[in-house]
This record gives sequence, structure tokens and C-alpha cells, in this order.
Amino acid sequence: MSKFEFVNPEFNPQKASSDSHHRREDEASSTSTETKDAGSRILEFLRMIFKRKWIMAVATLLFLALISVPIYSKLFVPNEPTTTFMWMNESGSKVVTASAKQIKKNDKQKEKFEPSFTMVGSKADYKLNISMPVENQFSAKADITIQNKSGTSWNEIFFYFLPFMNSDSANGCYNAHLKMYYTICPEEVQKGKFEIQEVKMGDEAVKYILEKDILKLELKDVFRNEATTTVEVSYTFSLPDKGLQYSKEGDDFYLAQWYPMLPTFNENGWNIQPPLSGHITHFTTHSNFEVNYDIPPEYVLLSSADSDPIEGSTNGKITMTNVKEMYVALMKKPFLKEKQINDTTIRVFADETSQALMDLTMETASDAFSFFEEKIGDYPYKQLDIVIDGGVSMENPGVITVSRHEINHIRFKKEYFKHTIVNEIAHQWFYGVVNNEPYSENWLDEGIAEFSTYLYNLTVAKKSQYESFSLAAKDINDLSAYSKERTHPSNLTVPSYTDGGYDWYFKIQPLQHLLDISQKVEGDEDTALKFLSDYYKTYSFQQVTTKEFVKFTKDYFDISEMEFTEWLNLEETGSLKQ
Repeated sequence: MSKFEFVNPEFNPQKASSDSHHRREDEASSTSTETKDAGSRILEFLRMIFKRKWIMAVATLLFLALISVPIYSKLFVPNEPTTTFMWMNESGSKVVTASAKQIKKNDKQKEKFEPSFTMVGSKADYKLNISMPVENQFSAKADITIQNKSGTSWNEIFFYFLPFMNSDSANGCYNAHLKMYYTICPEEVQKGKFEIQEVKMGDEAVKYILEKDILKLELKDVFRNEATTTVEVSYTFSLPDKGLQYSKEGDDFYLAQWYPMLPTFNENGWNIQPPLSGHITHFTTHSNFEVNYDIPPEYVLLSSADSDPIEGSTNGKITMTNVKEMYVALMKKPFLKEKQINDTTIRVFADETSQALMDLTMETASDAFSFFEEKIGDYPYKQLDIVIDGGVSMENPGVITVSRHEINHIRFKKEYFKHTIVNEIAHQWFYGVVNNEPYSENWLDEGIAEFSTYLYNLTVAKKSQYESFSLAAKDINDLSAYSKERTHPSNLTVPSYTDGGYDWYFKIQPLQHLLDISQKVEGDEDTALKFLSDYYKTYSFQQVTTKEFVKFTKDYFDISEMEFTEWLNLEETGSLKQ
């Protein structure tokens, strides 16, 4: 077939030309008629309205509205903005962008979020007695009232009893890991002494087994659900030199976890984890305390209580309600600074060696405490003590210790000392009030406290994102390379991390992803702080699990579970799958 050959043999080009001419005339006439018809249709529409044919009129208007909205949106509404999150690596920052529309909070009315609180089947109130008739020779008795709230009967009762681990009666040296912080070899750590005189339940002696850090009572009779009993433990001890919190430093004595502590009981039974060098594995819930003391006059007693005895008070009683643990320290003629912030007294203690750091400590602590109380929530206690010493930096309920050696950090010097103070104060909210189990979910307080500290550094200390993140990463020079070598989720049991990198898994990895989540929802520092505030108020004096945190955060930001799968094990909390 040629290019111009006609397919229809009956087609006549001349007739087609004539027909075309007549069609153009007809089309012109038709156009004129259509114009007239358009006007007629408008008039007819108006007549419909006046004749109360309103149903057709309303339908027509709705149709016009429906087709105009998408056209207008396409032409005149700007594209959805994107937000960016920078991984804080000084050499070549990686930028991740996401459309805010992808994870934007749903405007539709959602059902009210209902938190799920973890069952705590064991409850204890403590009446403790302690005296030091001779330097570093302590005599103690613990009367512990125990309630079974588990819904099941018990054949045995357990306590964490850490002083035994620090004594020469135990095998090994619980403080050997200090060489990780400073160059103190295990052989140089002088162990303390420890001896149990008697253990009674009710008025009768009870058989017990003491192994590592666990005291196990073998019961004669079943301890039934909703029953209450009293366990009495009498013991003597002395503190090891240069230990970890439970320690003698010069003339001062630091007594962390110095009494038998009742573990939590849940649907899996007693929550007891093995001791691990360099890590806290014991876990308790909030309790009430009474401490009766008898100490030499040259010592000052400070504790987790809201009110401690005045200097020179040799005997008396302190009490505290609804606190995780009762920390006690005896300091010989310490230097002291005080400052009132809202309803709380901030106190800074130091020996002569650390005295020069007191002003810096008080200034930093005051700023951090005010910031957290304003932005996150009220601190529920009346007193917060900060002790500057030569040991390790650590959070305790109502008392934090800050090592003076932090100011000698090889990279950050004074700034790292300040960062440590802020971080340990943040733990008063996330650890001291919002509770979590440290053996398999350590990230829940370490990571969130680091997130809080990062936000403080940005907003109050006016540091850049890079500076703030670098302080959190501290000794990691190449964060990108470091992260590629560590690919585990953050909520495994501590022994699962055979590649080390505990700071990465418990602090830095959660910090990165929490920043990512808050920024993807078009958030800034205020968005992140509001999230922390609502989280804190929801779970104050409750135990939080990874599962519950993910549930809360998904609902809060209206985001997918995919935001967590890269850095948390959502299938099960525990050890690595083999």
C-alpha cells in the first residue's frame, strides 16, 4: 500500500471536499447555537432554583466543588516540606531526608492512649540500722517487710546482697573492672570484710544460701499470695579501698547497695540476673525506707532522703518514701555548698582535693536541674546531693557522684566534666523515677538520659549539634566506622555484646534514632522535650519495657514500627539468636 492510497475504495475526494465545506458551515452554525444553548442552560438552572428544583442544583454545585479542589491543590499548593537529620560525623556528615507527609501525625481523632504498666509482684519496706563504732567497721541490721503481690505462692525468697561480692570471702574481685576507667589493677584493690550473723523470718531462724551477690532464703512453709512477712538480716562489713560506689576513698565511705535488696517478681518468677563486671544488673522497685544511724561526730551523713542530719549529729533517724534505693555516704568534714531551686535544695560536697571544682559543679547542676524540671517535669524529692570524689561517676536516687578525673578527659577537659554532671542529673528523671530493668534494657535509661543531655547542650549550653553529639560519643573518633562494626539492637542482655561498645548500644545508637524520629515529624528541640515530658509524666514510678516504649512512641508521633526495627529487637527482649 502506498503512503497516500485510500483504504476505502468508495471514498470520493471531490465529494469529500464539497461535504467538508458544508460541514464547516454547519459547525459554525452549531457553535453559535451551542453558545446560545449555554446561556439557555444557565437560565434553565436559575429557573430550577426558583421552581424549587433545588436537589439538582445542589448536586451540580457539589460536582463542581469536587472537581475544582484537586485542580487547585495541584496548581497552587506547595509541595510537602522535607526535614533533615544529620549523623554527627565531622568528616562527611550523612544526611537523611524524609517527607513530613510520610510520618506526619494523623489529623483524625485518635483513641486515647492507654499505657500498660508492668506487674511488680513483690513489695518491700525497709527499716535499716547502721553504726560505725570503729573506722571502717560497720554493724548493720535490716528489717524488711515483704508483701507477696504476685498472684502465686513462693517457696523461696531472694535478695540482692552486693557487699558479699566486695569482700575477701567471695571468689574473684567484683571491682576488677576499674582498670577500664583508671589504671588500678585488681591486685591493688583491697577487699572489704563481710559476715552474716543471723537471718530470721518472723521470729524464727531460716536457712539461707549466699552465693555471689544473691541471698536465697529456703522457706519452711509456702509464702502465699497477699501474705506479708518480715525478714531480719544482721551482718557486719568493712568497705574495700577504691571500689565501685561501695568503697572507701581516703577518709570517706560510700555505701551504695549496702543492704539486702528485694528483686522484682513478674510472670516469669524472680527477676534475678548474674553479676557482671562493670555493669549494674540488680533491679528493684520503689520502696519506703527508715534508716537509724550511729556515727562518729567528725562525720557527716548524706543520703537519698529528703532531709539529712546536720553536721555533728552522731545518731538519729532519716526516712524516705517511694524511692528506688537508699544510698548513704559518710564524709569526714567535707566542704559544702547549697542552693535552693524551686522546692529542691541542691547540695555539693567535696573533699579538699576536689574543692576547686565546687563552683563549676554548682553552676552546671543548677542550670541542668532547672532546665529538666521546667521542660520534663517536677522532681519529686526535696533534696539532690552531688559528691565530687576520686571514684567513678554514677547516678543514685537523690545522690550523684562525679569523679574529679572527668575534667582531665583527653579531648574535652572541662566540657566533659560538665557533660557528666548534666547526664547524671538527667538520670534522676530517667532511672530514679521512670524505672527500667538494666540487664536487658539498659538503653531505656542510658539512652534517654543521653538524649536529654544532648537537648540541654543544644538549648542551654548553646552548643552545636556536632559538639553536643561529640560529647555523647566522647572517646569515639570515627563514629561512621565504629557504627559499621556494631550492628546489634540496643535491647539485648549485656553479655550478648561480645564486640563491646556498650556506650554505642546503650547511649549513642538510641540517641541517633530518637533524634531522627523527632525531626522526621517536623520537630525541633521543643518537640523532643515535649515528648520526653509526656513520657515522664505517663510512666513516673512505673517500670517501662522496650515494648511499652515503642507502643507509646508510635502512638505519640503516629509513626510506623519500621522506625524501630533497625535498632531495637521487637520480637523478643533478650540474648542474640544463635
